[in-house]
Amino acid sequence: MGDAKIVGLGEPAHWVHEPLAWRNEFFAYLIEKMGFTAVAVEGICPAESEFINNYVATGVGDARAELGRIWLEKLGHYEENWSLIEWLRTYNADQPEDTRVRFYGIDMCGGWVGPAGRALAPLIALLHDMRDPEGVAAARALAAIADVFDIEQYATLAPEDRTRIDVALQGAVQLLVERRVALIERVGDATYRWAVLAAQNARSEAAFLKIATEEQESGALARALETGGTIAAAEMRDRVMADNVEWVLQQLGDDARLALFGHTTHVANWIMEGAPHDCETNLGRVTAMGRHLRQRHQDNSGYGIVGSFAGRSAPIEYYGRYRFEGQEHIPPGDAVVVPTASMRVFETLLADVSDDAYFVDLRGPLPRDVASVLAPGQVVRSGGTLTQCARMRLADAMDGFVFFPRLSPGRYVEPPS
Repeated sequence: MGDAKIVGLGEPAHWVHEPLAWRNEFFAYLIEKMGFTAVAVEGICPAESEFINNYVATGVGDARAELGRIWLEKLGHYEENWSLIEWLRTYNADQPEDTRVRFYGIDMCGGWVGPAGRALAPLIALLHDMRDPEGVAAARALAAIADVFDIEQYATLAPEDRTRIDVALQGAVQLLVERRVALIERVGDATYRWAVLAAQNARSEAAFLKIATEEQESGALARALETGGTIAAAEMRDRVMADNVEWVLQQLGDDARLALFGHTTHVANWIMEGAPHDCETNLGRVTAMGRHLRQRHQDNSGYGIVGSFAGRSAPIEYYGRYRFEGQEHIPPGDAVVVPTASMRVFETLLADVSDDAYFVDLRGPLPRDVASVLAPGQVVRSGGTLTQCARMRLADAMDGFVFFPRLSPGRYVEPPS
């Protein structure tokens, strides 16, 4: 990774063990041996990561319950993800306060998969703490919209109610700006900055909800899926994640080095397209977060990319449901698409190279057995994102990748009732 300021590591699927376990080892190496100063992950909203960020620095609080609450799609209940948090806490216990590794989320606060209203909590608390009529009124206005601040509820709102969300957020932001000096004196700069972040995240979420709903209602989404056009809401999500990465870097200062983790879908320098079960079918286009970051940071000296892909799979457990090797398409709402021999994608060829996981460096000559199925300049169709396919020149999309011939279920821990 050389001197890269950001290293993005992709996973081929959520909820599986091997990529998460390898991530934990890789990130430990980046931190201990290469001086990386922070970890950031997909699936957690920036404004909601304050508690875990404080926990890995101080060890204070019930972080396990909080991780399960804030990491979308139940990812916080997986032992591999908790192990990462505990490793960061243990590492930091021996570090001076100003060199402790930080932890951040970089995702939307809800998007398609979760309620975003809870991300308003830091902002509502600060407004209440103003202890004047305007602050209390702004806090109440935000509390009134919290329950409808998700994609399902937003779609049921009348136009005037959608406008009410925008007005409430604008009023809160205006108060934060007008009372900045007084608020910092009362609660401190750190608390104020987290509240401002919550406001920024909430405004992004409101814009996302508006775009996603209007795209559905107007038929624009159906047309994009049919013609291979841009999916505006998904495009916005990846752009916002890239913006959130930039925010993290601003918090860390000039010497920051960030270990970034998310789906290979998001971290690679590519444009996603195509159906997961049929890579020759167009399904709309989305510019990945990694493409935004590579453009902003020029090359791998600014943003280094390690993707990961998977071949055949052991049974995958997802909230107690199972899907087995050999399935070519999984109904909506289920977990993972497994590349199979009938899918014309390069994962099915790479699976024949070795029965063990292996790493491929795309910056130089390929190993002979890999070169036999993949040339670094070749345009290939990858189904390895396992949610969409991408047509890309692989050596441009990433600097290297890990290949897992088989996947096994992650260690899901049922939360206390």
